[in-house]
Amino acid sequence: MRRPSSEGRITPSARRGRWVGTFLAGTIVLLLVPPLSASAATDITAFTLDRQFGAGVNDGRSLAFTPDNATIFASPWGDGVRMSVSDTDHSFDARITPPTGQPLVPGTYAATETETASTAGLDVFGDGVGCSGSTGTVTIHEISFLTEPDVGVERFAATFASTCGNSSPRFFGELRYHSTFDYRAATHDPFSIDMGARVTGSTSPPFPVTVTNVGTLDLSLGSVTFSGDDAGDFGVSEETCSNSTLGVSATCIVNVTFTPAASYIRRAVLHIADDTARGSRDVLLTGIGIDNPTAVGLRASAQKVPYGATIRLTAHLRDFQESNDKTLAIYAKPYGGTYRLIASGTVDGAGDLSVPFTMKKMTTFIARFPGDDVFSPTSSATRAVGVSALVTGSLLGFYRTSGDYRLYHYTLRCPRDGDGCPTYTTKVTPNHEGKPVCFTLQLRIEGSWRTALSCFRLRLNGMSRATAVFVYASREIVGIPARVRATFNGDADHLAGKSAWSYFKITA
Repeated sequence: MRRPSSEGRITPSARRGRWVGTFLAGTIVLLLVPPLSASAATDITAFTLDRQFGAGVNDGRSLAFTPDNATIFASPWGDGVRMSVSDTDHSFDARITPPTGQPLVPGTYAATETETASTAGLDVFGDGVGCSGSTGTVTIHEISFLTEPDVGVERFAATFASTCGNSSPRFFGELRYHSTFDYRAATHDPFSIDMGARVTGSTSPPFPVTVTNVGTLDLSLGSVTFSGDDAGDFGVSEETCSNSTLGVSATCIVNVTFTPAASYIRRAVLHIADDTARGSRDVLLTGIGIDNPTAVGLRASAQKVPYGATIRLTAHLRDFQESNDKTLAIYAKPYGGTYRLIASGTVDGAGDLSVPFTMKKMTTFIARFPGDDVFSPTSSATRAVGVSALVTGSLLGFYRTSGDYRLYHYTLRCPRDGDGCPTYTTKVTPNHEGKPVCFTLQLRIEGSWRTALSCFRLRLNGMSRATAVFVYASREIVGIPARVRATFNGDADHLAGKSAWSYFKITA
């Protein structure tokens, strides 16, 4: 039967009652904790997970949580302890119980997913993944409980190692809750590397792997090795980890390179030996060897520009041997049109062909390699560049300017006849005859601009122009700052555009 409990969190509470061990048949059994190597620190809280590839939960990764980066709590779980941890990306649980009918005391236990008469219970799960039929070991270093005012965990320290079902990969962990016992742990980043495609016999740039000591004890590192059928395709350009000792929070780096000896997918595992329970940092390495690459890339200096702007297009031959003697071509297809050649020539020493292009409407580009006696013809992915319509506007009929403002005399002819009113004309380039534009009017009232007219819609005439007259109703408009602009909302071949604000005032 599970005991009602209150979850302990990392902020200590007043401890008026304390017991060591567990409840047995409704009686508190006091147990002597044997002397183990305790830390000079008196309040260590941590939850670490260190998994080999294929071990299930958190497969292949190493994670270390402390109160600095996660929320950790502990509570009684039956006659044992439950510890949980969560942050913005992860959530894990570890539940440890003693063999049936026994208290959970310091020592090492054989463990199964559920406790039995001869094994402790060890159930670790999280991030939506569990471990069915697990077996392993758990070592309890320290355990004590509170009895007042509620039953809770006072101190806890454990080390576990477990295997899911019949699989051979294992996962390891260190659990601490307000503990006095140090622990040894490490993380490595990344836990796997895709080194991409390389021409056979060529060497990739280095990919760094960083090892960090995340425990409270020094971390001793051994040699750096590779395993797997394709281990010879991977190497180390330089590193600072081999046979070193990392102090708490210290790091070292191994720079890994890839030189494929043959084509197709190549795989290996990088091992950095250490003295954690796991015994090494293991990084899964993959890469692809290619004999005759025909990869073409294309990039544009911008994805969206105003009408009439010039962009630069650069086509690139990727990973070609002797690529600077080959020819590329770049084609453009404006909206509604067909592809046409805009540039062709021999690439430069970097394998690039670059050309400027003036944008008039939405256009799609592609680069093509025609092929030769060794390499096959190929094309790049297409690149689309949008063009926003150019919208300009100006005020007409004002009698003078004052700073940024155009000034209009108040006249009764405006509300009566629509004569002498502020008039604003706009033009959209290129010509979009018959398409609508919106005029927006704002007034500055009590220190802020407020919209008086959100969209007064007119259609563009044959010259792609439209003119709006703003008729005021009374003298209350005198002296109030106003501004107006026009918006073209875009269509199939041009993106939306807006004019700049034009400012005006009505004077007495």
